[in-house]
Amino acid sequence: MRKRLARRLVWGGGVVLIPVLLLVLFAGGCAGPQGQQGPAGTPGSPGASTGIISGKVTNSLTSGGISGVAVTVDPAVKNLTITTDSAGAYNAELPIGVYSVTFKKTGYADVTQSMSVTAAQTLTKDITMKPSKPVAVDAGAAQSAAPDSTVKLTAKATAYDGSTISAYEWTQTAGVGAQIDNPQSDTINVRLAKSNAFKFALTEEVGKVDRVQVCGVSPFALEEANAMTFKVTVTTSSGKYTGIVAVTADMPFVVSTGIQDVPKGDAVLVQGKDQAKYAWTIAGPTDSKATLADADTRYPYFTPDVVGKYTLTETTTKTTLDVFAGTWSSGAISGQDAKGNPLSAGCTICHDGKTASNNFADWSQSGHAHIFTKNLENPTGHWSASCASCHTIGYDTAATNNGFDETMAKEGWKVPSHGEPGYFAMMLSKFPATAAQANIQCENCHGPNDGTGLHANGTYDTARITLSADLCISCHGEPPRHGRGEQWQESLHADIQLATDESGSSSCARCHTGQGFLAWLKQGDLTKSLQGAKGNATAAEMAAIVTKDNAQPITCAVCHDPHNPGSASGDPGVNTATVRIMGDTALLPSGYQAKEVGLGALCITCHNTRNGAHNDTAAPTSFSAPHAAAQGDVLMGENAYFVNTPMRSAHADLENTCVTCHMEKSPPPAEFSMNGAGTNHEFSASIEICGDCHSDAINGEAFKVGNEAKIEALGTTIAAYGLSKLPNSFSIIDTTSGSTATVISKSNVASVTLGEAHGQQGLQFTFTTGVSFSYADGSKQTLTTALARLGDITTDGKTTVFAYSDTLVKAGWNFYLIESDSSMGIHNPSFVQSVIDATNAALK
Repeated sequence: MRKRLARRLVWGGGVVLIPVLLLVLFAGGCAGPQGQQGPAGTPGSPGASTGIISGKVTNSLTSGGISGVAVTVDPAVKNLTITTDSAGAYNAELPIGVYSVTFKKTGYADVTQSMSVTAAQTLTKDITMKPSKPVAVDAGAAQSAAPDSTVKLTAKATAYDGSTISAYEWTQTAGVGAQIDNPQSDTINVRLAKSNAFKFALTEEVGKVDRVQVCGVSPFALEEANAMTFKVTVTTSSGKYTGIVAVTADMPFVVSTGIQDVPKGDAVLVQGKDQAKYAWTIAGPTDSKATLADADTRYPYFTPDVVGKYTLTETTTKTTLDVFAGTWSSGAISGQDAKGNPLSAGCTICHDGKTASNNFADWSQSGHAHIFTKNLENPTGHWSASCASCHTIGYDTAATNNGFDETMAKEGWKVPSHGEPGYFAMMLSKFPATAAQANIQCENCHGPNDGTGLHANGTYDTARITLSADLCISCHGEPPRHGRGEQWQESLHADIQLATDESGSSSCARCHTGQGFLAWLKQGDLTKSLQGAKGNATAAEMAAIVTKDNAQPITCAVCHDPHNPGSASGDPGVNTATVRIMGDTALLPSGYQAKEVGLGALCITCHNTRNGAHNDTAAPTSFSAPHAAAQGDVLMGENAYFVNTPMRSAHADLENTCVTCHMEKSPPPAEFSMNGAGTNHEFSASIEICGDCHSDAINGEAFKVGNEAKIEALGTTIAAYGLSKLPNSFSIIDTTSGSTATVISKSNVASVTLGEAHGQQGLQFTFTTGVSFSYADGSKQTLTTALARLGDITTDGKTTVFAYSDTLVKAGWNFYLIESDSSMGIHNPSFVQSVIDATNAALK
């Protein structure tokens, strides 16, 4: 092969082909030695590692550039700050990559764009930002000031839509009235009212009954009384726009439980009875320099400066009130038991159930005894110093009285940044004095132990003990987001005037006063009114239980034992709150016992007809109507004529009956539940919750309306039956005016409706021609309507037209049973329908 190749090269023209031959030979494996490496060439240009983003940010309403827009990138680039210039332009050099770029400026909605940065390239993206409002009005930061002082308020309007501002107008929208100077300016001076005006606003919140007392002051009442809001309306060429600012009056009052055992250094607001004039004096401990402010008003106040007793006297009536001031003790908690419950070695020496009552066993397992501990041992807890005023003893940085704030400062304890299991055990070891005053203890509710002369005096002193809801609301209220107190105040349970009015009745006081209810439970036999030595309690015996000057309505401590309220509340799924009666009721005044009704047993104990058994085996023995609180009877299907009873509702089989729908499933009023949690202590059941258990298609409101019409029709039928039974001439006594018996001609009766007076069934007459009624004093009055109890409708002034056994009496009982239940059949639909149908049939 090589010989042939050689010949061809020769034939191809000689030496010119020799290099080609050498190359071919080399490729064939005959390589020579490697030569030396040549010098390095000139370096090339380096590759780019960054790019540029740029563009212009404009206003969507005006298309103008927006200056001062903050531009941030994700992932972040160290030491990079991007802000748009006066024309709205932005420009930044970034490492190559993909970024999420966000544009932010107050008054505009944020915009986020994805941008890819390419090496040595410029990416231009223009951004349009939408203003939150066409015109934003800032009325300034919230302020506080002393009464009768001046604050300056300045409004700043930013017209994002490019409109022109033409006018300002300031007005006050809430709070004690203030004087506004030059309200048509962007800047105004506001003169606050004098202190008496703010104090009056506070007493409107706390003075609910005519009695002498230390005023309980809740956080909500304090906030409402001191707060004012001002609105500025700015007019521009595009419309009117508003801003709001709050101003708070600095008053000396603080949150108060309303008991007479108070901490030294806190202002005490006192209420006197309603009278024409006042002249208060104060006599304090020997070394006290405390004086009364507003001593010529119904609401004087003072600040105790030393421990001891202060006696306030209203000299025109010789009324006195003792207030005891002290300092907080060193606390009750001395350690923990094996289950983590607090021990109280210093207290249980006496509070052992023998020397003094032992409430520690129940308290130590309650939520009150664990709230501080629980939060500080929870890694996701939220406890801070703002919680301390309720969760510890005496935290008050404005007073010097040995409270938790002073103790923690002495020991050097600091609020930890996060919770940690076992934290409280460490605290007991390293900060024992601070731990001793933690959680909610005796003094939180009973007042300071030290210096008052009340602790260990051997009596249950009323200065330290109260059923008033003011005590609980001092913590369980808004705005600290525990708004059950304000919810309760919206309920009928809070009617303190009714409690005062009914305090002297051995029958009514048992359910309308807190003191009467607790005495009734202790009595055991609930079928009877409050008992004295010889039957129903006399006026003197009732005064030993409750009086007009101390009567409390159905407050927190009436339903809940404050020493054993449960360990958790809030969301229904974790609610372990306890009430004084659970599971089964005792035999009730209405003649039956409600069993297996859970927490609803407490409700049914009062919410029953309370007039003995009424059914086909227990004929009427009077003209009585069922007591208006008939919910228990309807729920249990009891106490109705013409039907078989009992006819228990499926609603009574819910785990906690009344509580399930009225408290757990029904949301509390939004304005009194800032965190939206907790059971509803306003107690009104929402019609919207029916679908939670039944079909979503059910219309609860329509069900109520339909039943309401049936109930009204039944009332009309009963009244017509009563009219048909009347003789042509009869006599009546008008209950509302207290007349003597007056003869009525049936032909002059235009119409009759059912009526009720003082717990008795009756008929309401409307006359075609006015009737002259006579009175015991010889006077007369012409009436066109008159309400007569059935017992006051007679044939001759003596003999009643209707017998107790008359169908009218039974039908009337049935009507008022269903009507006064107020649920319009929802509590027990089948029972209510049966009663309506059977009653209509009996009247035919």
